[in-house]
Amino acid sequence: MSVPDIVAHMYQRQKLSARELEHLQQFHSTPIRASEELLNIIIRKSSDVYQCFLESLQETNQHHVYQMLSSDQQNAATGD
Repeated sequence: MSVPDIVAHMYQRQKLSARELEHLQQFHSTPIRASEELLNIIIRKSSDVYQCFLESLQETNQHHVYQMLSSDQQNAATGD
């Protein structure tokens, strides 16, 4: 996952605050930690922020991650 690109996309869409952006930028050299921190922020926010995250995955060519998350959502909705 390209965290800097996703974070920039979400910030441009006003789904992350300047403070959150700054917080996430400090993890630029540790992408796994940056991913964890981004997800920790997303789970505390509304569903439209999660939707923006999904859109950001598509916009940054992270289609494989988008597919996994989307199929998990569909399976949860149908009870599979």
